[in-house]
Amino acid sequence: MSWQVYVDNLMADGSCQDSAIVGCTDAKYVWASVPGGTFVNITVDEIDVIVGKDREAFFCGGLILGQKKFSVIRDSLHSDGDWTMDIRTKSQGGDIMDLSSISGIFQIKKANQIPFDLKNRLVLHQIGFGDNI
Repeated sequence: MSWQVYVDNLMADGSCQDSAIVGCTDAKYVWASVPGGTFVNITVDEIDVIVGKDREAFFCGGLILGQKKFSVIRDSLHSDGDWTMDIRTKSQGGDIMDLSSISGIFQIKKANQIPFDLKNRLVLHQIGFGDNI
């Protein structure tokens, strides 16, 4: 199964609005993503911040992914048995509702415990959207 097929499966039931698989140790780039989504634009520098040792800086200043700012709600990315980070966007306000202006909750999962070879990859997906938060 290709990485894009895995992302497509995450998106299939409509509960996910964006998803990506990102290399986080070697080959630091987006391996698969939703075309046109926020996560398609994640940079090496952004990956380094997510997996880096400084866990305090993004609690104060936020986290940038794909040129979009996120607030970190919970960081257990390096915690055995959890390996997740919950982040959220902030609504930009206004009357026009599109993906870039709707607030959402996202989860980053370190893929060590996924049952096929995604080791040392990050799986990013949106788990809440708009009024569902």
